[in-house]
Amino acid sequence: MEIRETELDFESMKEKTLRQLRSGESLYGKDGAFAPLLKKFLEAALEAEMDGHLMSWSACVATVVTVSSTNVFAPRTAR
Repeated sequence: MEIRETELDFESMKEKTLRQLRSGESLYGKDGAFAPLLKKFLEAALEAEMDGHLMSWSACVATVVTVSSTNVFAPRTAR
């Protein structure tokens, strides 16, 4: 997931950051200037982690299905 400039209002974020810096307020709290950026970053990181887990899970399932369909462990009978 890519953060696009149009999704965040950087001008208002810049103004709010300067205002909060001058007043000594936290930039990272619930109402902090960086809260929207941090939220987007965390959402993208969690989405990437979930994609990684789902890909490895689906590869594992595909391996099990392949092994099951080839019937590797079935006893062999002589003709």
